[in-house]
Amino acid sequence: MIKGKHIDYLFWLILIFFSNPGGIQNALGIFEFTSKVNLNDFLFIILSVLYLIKNKHYDIYDKPYKYLRRYLFFFLFYFIFVFGYLTPNINNVVNYNAFFTIIKLRHALYSVFLFIYVYPFYKTNNMFFIKALLVSSIVILILFLQALFTNIEIIPYETYARGFIDIDRKLLLSYGFLPILIPLGVVFIVFKYKEKRNIKNLVLIAFFLMFLTWIVSITRRHIAGTIIFFIIALLLQNYFNRKSLIATSGILRISFISFLILGIVYLTFPKYIEASYKVIEDTIHIVRYGETSTGQIDERLQFNRYFILDLFHKYPVLGTGFDNNWRTGEGDRLGYEASDYPFLGALAMTGILGIIVFLPIYIAIIIFLYKDLIFIKRNLKRYSSIETILLLLFILYFIYDLLQYMNWFNPMSNYVSYSWYIYLAMYLASRRIFYAKFSKENTVVNVNNQKNAPFLHKSFF
Repeated sequence: MIKGKHIDYLFWLILIFFSNPGGIQNALGIFEFTSKVNLNDFLFIILSVLYLIKNKHYDIYDKPYKYLRRYLFFFLFYFIFVFGYLTPNINNVVNYNAFFTIIKLRHALYSVFLFIYVYPFYKTNNMFFIKALLVSSIVILILFLQALFTNIEIIPYETYARGFIDIDRKLLLSYGFLPILIPLGVVFIVFKYKEKRNIKNLVLIAFFLMFLTWIVSITRRHIAGTIIFFIIALLLQNYFNRKSLIATSGILRISFISFLILGIVYLTFPKYIEASYKVIEDTIHIVRYGETSTGQIDERLQFNRYFILDLFHKYPVLGTGFDNNWRTGEGDRLGYEASDYPFLGALAMTGILGIIVFLPIYIAIIIFLYKDLIFIKRNLKRYSSIETILLLLFILYFIYDLLQYMNWFNPMSNYVSYSWYIYLAMYLASRRIFYAKFSKENTVVNVNNQKNAPFLHKSFF
């Protein structure tokens, strides 16, 4: 019988495999069994069983998790019943089939339940997840990048013309948890983590390989996003240390590290560095003038996808409801593009009412971020513990997520992407671990300088 930590180990390994990092399921030829059933349906059942036999214990520090768990159940009911059944029938969606819709919407159910499953496992054994993620990611990224030199394709990838530059982009079929390696590396670098050197070395290697992967993808938002992560982290560090938000020493240190990384990358992929420079130049041009250097308007930033806007104007309150056009290549050609236009897609799909239903989740995240930033600034002198670093990781992730206004409500319009819900569970579990440890080791000083532990319980939410 599987007991104790072995359950945790099995859960994390299956979850990482479930995320399909690098399209590993595709590489093994086991991604899909039929057009309606894939490997993840079976893996989800195994994860559910492991959750049921997990020894779960909740206390005062789990209050935010319990609140969001209840609310996500309400959201799930609304999403399946109103979005999936009621609205399509009101709008007389062509070829609507309730059974087919439930099959498609199972991914929304998976997302919410994975939020529930991940929390207790992360709370009790998060370090195994971090180690397993780092090792598996390094192996997958090396196997992917070596193909650019040897032409031996082990990890499947797709090649596309980038358009405005004379070089092809290389994209993995799936990224899974790989993108989290960028903010993870940033917090380790900016906040100078020094305790577990073997973990730090793995993080830096994984960060460098993931940055290389973004470089060869020539994806504007990911390359620029890496820079933005560093900027946010530097601002947070200066805020915590009560320094000027723009401190010269921090800028010089990160600039040196950046030039060092770019220099190594340039020696490896010189053409891609030149392409990335063009991408950054184009990004700055878009921010300043609303269009690329060649005069093309970025519809994602300007909210100018008129087909989707017309759908919202036609169904402003409840949206279109479930319509399979949002999930097919034919729908993409018609203009149903929720993956590229998450905010507009959410408006058109669920209407104003759907946005209002999901909004409390964002409000809760903003409250958590605000209280965490205030607490860390007033109570911490050092940020070297792994508990603090992992909390800062998810603070950084969700601040960046909120800054991307064009992607607001992406967890609703692109409910097939599970990672956002999983990271939310990890953020709440990281808060629980951090505050529980702090309350044992320190006398907490609250906003009014009253020294008492109960403040922690009140401010934690």
